[in-house]
This record gives sequence, structure tokens and C-alpha cells, in this order.
Amino acid sequence: MYLGMLCLYLAASIWFNLLWALLFLPLLIWLISRYVIAKEEEYMERKFGEDYRQYREKVRRWI
Repeated sequence: MYLGMLCLYLAASIWFNLLWALLFLPLLIWLISRYVIAKEEEYMERKFGEDYRQYREKVRRWI
């Protein structure tokens, strides 16, 4: 889901020729990883415990 949103952000930045928006892309990726995905992973680990840890070992974070 987050990868799809970043692709849309990138496409819109290119489509509308917004160079400044492209410069913020690395910051946006960092913010999503740090403040959104990390929080969701903490929640999932609390809720599902060992099952989630095993799942996380098999599945990549962004893809």
C-alpha cells in the first residue's frame, strides 16, 4: 500500500513537473518507514506475537 502511494506521488511529481516534490521523496520514504510502518509493526507484534514475527521474517517490508 505504501509503495503504491509513493509511486503515485512520484508519478504526480513528474506529471506536474514539480522538482521540489521529487526532492522531498527521500524524506517521505524515511517518514513512512519510521513513523507509520514501524508503529504498525509494533502493534502487529503485540497483537499476534510469535506468528507475526515468523511472518515478518518471510515477507519484505516494502514489497
